[in-house]
Formats: sequence, C-alpha cells, structure tokens
Amino acid sequence: TGFSGGVKVSTAGLLEQVPEFRKAKQTARLLRILTRLTLCGMVVSALFLAAGPYETREETTTLRQRDIIFCLDVSYSIYELNDALVDQLKELSQGLEGDRIGISIYNTSTILYVPLSDDYTFIRQKLDELKEYFSLQKELVAYEDKFWLTDREYAEYEKIYKQLEFFDAGTIVDSYYRGSSLIGEGLASAMYSFPDLNDEERTRVIIMTTDNDERAETKPVVELDEAAALAASHDITIFGIFPDREKYESDRLFVYDQNLRDFRQSIEQTGGQVYEVTRSLDVDMILDDIQRDPAMQAAQVTTEYESDLPQIPFICLTVFFMGYLICRYVRFRGVL
Repeated sequence: TGFSGGVKVSTAGLLEQVPEFRKAKQTARLLRILTRLTLCGMVVSALFLAAGPYETREETTTLRQRDIIFCLDVSYSIYELNDALVDQLKELSQGLEGDRIGISIYNTSTILYVPLSDDYTFIRQKLDELKEYFSLQKELVAYEDKFWLTDREYAEYEKIYKQLEFFDAGTIVDSYYRGSSLIGEGLASAMYSFPDLNDEERTRVIIMTTDNDERAETKPVVELDEAAALAASHDITIFGIFPDREKYESDRLFVYDQNLRDFRQSIEQTGGQVYEVTRSLDVDMILDDIQRDPAMQAAQVTTEYESDLPQIPFICLTVFFMGYLICRYVRFRGVL
C-alpha cells in the first residue's frame, strides 16, 4: 500500500519500549473503556428516568368518627355518682380529640345541656357548671338529712335551694303531675340529639347514669325498654352506670336488684352493658373499660401512597454525562 500522509518513522516497534509511550497507550485504552461505560450508564439512567420510578407506602391512620352523648339522670338520689362522673369526664375529654361529645341531663324533662361538639374547652366549661350543680345537690341533701337546722344553717339551706332552682328549672317541667326520673324519655331524648340517625359512617354511643328508679305519675311517652329497642334499631350502643348499693336510698333498697336487672336487660339489647359502681369498681375504672369496648374503638384506615422517585436516576444520569464529557475532553484534547 502507498503512503497516504503523516510522518514517516523508522523502527516504530521501538516505541513500545518507551515508558512514556506505553503509559500513553494504556491511558488511551482506559479512556476508551470509560467513555463507553459512561455512555452506557447515560442510556440506562435515561431509560429508568423515562420509566417513572416510584415507591408505594402504606399509612395507617385512626379515623375518629364517634359521637358520644353522656345522658345523666340528675335526680337527687344519684348526685354522688354524677359528681364522680363529671370529674372523670373532664379528664376523658382530653383524650377524645376528633370525637364529638354531647351532654343530656334529664329528670321529668330533658335538657340538651351540650349539643354534640368537638369544642373541648366549651365542654369542660359546661362540666364545671355541672360539677357545681351536683355539689349543691350534695349540700342540700346533707341539710335535709338533719333533724334540726340552726338559723344560720337554715339560711344557707334556702340559699342553696334557690341556686338549685336555676339548674332544676328545665328538668322538672310538669313534675307535679308527670312524676320524676322518666328514664325512657331521657334516653329517647338523648338518642334524638344525634344529628343524623342514619349516618352509617359515624359510631354513635350513649353513656348514661341512672338508678332506674322511675317514679312516673302518668304513663311516660316512652319506656326504657322501648327507647333501648329504638336505639338498637339505629345501631346506637348504650352503656349504663348504676349507683353503688351502699349509696342507695335506704327506703328504696328493696327495689335495687330489680331496678338493676331491668336496666341491664334493656341496655344489653343495644350491644352495650351495665356497670355497677362498687368499692372495687369506681367510675374511673368503668370509663376505662368502656373505652376498651369494641363499640368504642376508632376505625383504622390504611391508605396506600405512590411517590415518584426521579432523584436517583437523574443524579446517575448527570454523573455519567459529566464523566462522559471529561473522558471525551481528555481523550481528544490530550490533557493526559
């Protein structure tokens, strides 16, 4: 073949023995390999980036959709139970974030004392008012239990009596001919305080206190067993708290067991249960047990999230691209 350009040299094979030449040749071979590798890396990174990499993660959240109404029989016979309950409700309300709380009080007639709300500051303020109410009941009963009152005690008695008239005004409407402690009507009124009885997404619970010692003078609009059956038909679970036998009125003690049995029979048809306060089972323990009941458990919802992950292939593409440019520059500009 003819010579077509370049510089003629003789004994070219001797160049292989020159250390600088061998080093340059090895460097050129290495650069060719690195150039090809970075080019392949760029192509693979671009393909991963175009494929849209992502990760799937699950997140479990507690969905609080409970409506809880505390239905309190405010007849004076169970003031001690209500007084203890109010103290515990103030603590309980601090751990019910997301739930709606309502309070209904009744005797002859019913007052929706606190409509369903998640304003816990307002709820605690109303509980403080009820605490004062039950404390006044306690003081009044203590005076009435005395055989004789001094002038000072009688003046204090009248003062407390007038204060209680303010609280009692809405719960003893027409009591002179309708009677007192109309438990069925109290429960039914509390039940209809829920804004939507057909809302299947919310759990509805009523926690009620009573001694079930109804003293109706005329037939009530609704009896306890009828109100409980109606609640069950709307998937409302009821929990009952019954007073301590030792705190029960001595002249009515003979009906205690019967009242408890009737109350339990009505409440259990809703899926709830009745708790009897004793020395070994106080109100605090009862509320703790109620919160562990399946009916009170907040729903657990698992949600899947897909998150794009372009960072890694993009970084790889950038690194390989920069490496490719460097290899090309070194190789053709003779930096090395």
